[in-house]
Amino acid sequence: MFRRQNQQNISQFHQLGVEAFGYPDIGIEIELISLQYDFFKSLQLLPFVELKVNTLGNAEEFTQFRRHLQQYYQPLASLLNARQLACLEQHPERLLSDKDNLMLRLAEKAPQLEACLSLQSRQRFTHLCDSLTALNIPFTHDKNLFPVNDYNDQLFEWYADSLHHNKLLCRGGRYDNSASRLIGHPVSACGFAFMLEPIMQLLTATKKNSDYAKHVDVVIIPSQERARDQAILLGRRLRRNFPHLSIVNDCSTLRLSTRQKNAQRQGARFILLIDGSDNEVTFCDEENHCWVQIPLHEVTAHLSMALMM
Repeated sequence: MFRRQNQQNISQFHQLGVEAFGYPDIGIEIELISLQYDFFKSLQLLPFVELKVNTLGNAEEFTQFRRHLQQYYQPLASLLNARQLACLEQHPERLLSDKDNLMLRLAEKAPQLEACLSLQSRQRFTHLCDSLTALNIPFTHDKNLFPVNDYNDQLFEWYADSLHHNKLLCRGGRYDNSASRLIGHPVSACGFAFMLEPIMQLLTATKKNSDYAKHVDVVIIPSQERARDQAILLGRRLRRNFPHLSIVNDCSTLRLSTRQKNAQRQGARFILLIDGSDNEVTFCDEENHCWVQIPLHEVTAHLSMALMM
C-alpha cells in the first residue's frame, strides 16, 4: 500500500486483509472480530491492544447525520480554518474530534449519530456488543469512531496506545454500499486489514519486556539420517490428528544430544526419537519424566492418552 505524506513524499506500507462477501447477518462481523482477537492473542499482544467499535447505521442514516452536522456548523463557517471547512463539506463528523478549543466546545452540543439511527440499526449493534461480551472480548464503544473508508453499519478498530506513532493496528467494518456500487448489483461485504508495520513495532517493543519464546508441544527427532522420512511422515500424521498442537520436526545435522536440549529449551512436553531401523519410537514425556519405547504405529494413540493424563 502507498500513502502520500505530502506533495513530495509517498510512503510504502503493508497490510494483510480479509474480505467476506455474501453474509448480511451480524454473525460475520462477530466472526471477523473473533479472528482478530485470536490473532493478537497468539502474538501475546492482548495486554497492549484495545478494540474500539461503533455503529454508523445504514447509508441513509449516516447521510442524514452528516446533513444535521452541516446545518449545525454552517452558521459558524466564518470561524473555521481551511482544513475545518473542507471537513465540513465532505466529512463533518471529523469536526467532533477536532482538538481546537472552539471545536471542542461546539462538539458538546452538536447533533448525535444515535438520534439518526433506526431501531433495527440499534438492535444490530446491541447484538454485536452482547456477543463480544459473551465471547470475553473486551471492547470500548467509541461514539466518535467514524470511518476513514466507505463503511456502513458496524465499524471496528484496534489500537496500541503504547506506540507514539502509527497506533492503529487494524481497521475494518461492513461496506455493503461501496461494494455494491463497484460491482453493479447489491452484495453484502465485510472485511478488515491488519497494519503490519505498527504490529511489528509493537512486537519489538513488547518483546523486550516479556518472555516471547515460542511454545512447542511436540518435537520429532530422527536420530539417524535414514529415519528422516519416517519423522516427516509422522509429523504430518500427528498434525492432522492434533491440529491444536505445535509440532516441530528437527531434521538438522546437529548432534542428537544438542537437538534434545534445544527441544527442552523450546518447552516441548513431548520429544519423539526415531531410529529408523526397527519402526520403534522413544516417546519422552518431559512433564512426567517418562521415557518409553513404543511401535511407530502406536504413537498417535499413545500421545492421545498422554494428553488426557
